[in-house]
Amino acid sequence: MEKKNVIFLSVIAVATLLTAVIGTTFAYFTANFAVSNKDAVNTVKTKKLASTSVVIGEKINSTAAYPGFKGAQSLTIDGNGAEGDVSAKAKITVAANIPEAFKTDVTWKLIEVPVATTITCKSSVQSTPDASGLQYYDNATCEGLTGSETAVLSSSTSSTTTIDVAYNTHKKYYLIVDYANKGNQDSQQAQTFTIQVSAEQVANS
Repeated sequence: MEKKNVIFLSVIAVATLLTAVIGTTFAYFTANFAVSNKDAVNTVKTKKLASTSVVIGEKINSTAAYPGFKGAQSLTIDGNGAEGDVSAKAKITVAANIPEAFKTDVTWKLIEVPVATTITCKSSVQSTPDASGLQYYDNATCEGLTGSETAVLSSSTSSTTTIDVAYNTHKKYYLIVDYANKGNQDSQQAQTFTIQVSAEQVANS
């Protein structure tokens, strides 16, 4: 009798296992979802950048500069385009080539002024006698400068700055060049220095 019981229990265990395996083969879920507004189209229109125009005034040109010389050159940047255009960016560059002989006697600054402002510099060469002879210098003056102007850039070397230019805006700048009168500057005779201002529209970052 004991042996029969063992066989009977084994059969029941196998039958139970088969039932479990068969049951799991029929288990699944049915996907049930709906899509609304499926015909909607996303539309994106890119924004237009304002454009810029640059007007550079008459160049500073002197073939006989003396210590004390001053010069002024205008730079006007206008924002063009249409209402709603994104502001453009313009890079202003002042490229200076000043020989070492001048040290820091030659400097420049770029100032922002109201559009209606006009600055003109006039030379007035004078001489003063001393024990070694006549000393020549320039007592130059600049009309239109108030002394309260904001310097956007100033240096004795090259420099750049980037500005925003919105549609229908007008910005005006002046490059002011100053050759300081500091006494005996004979070592600077027959030397040439150049300072150039320029502007261009650059990519918005």
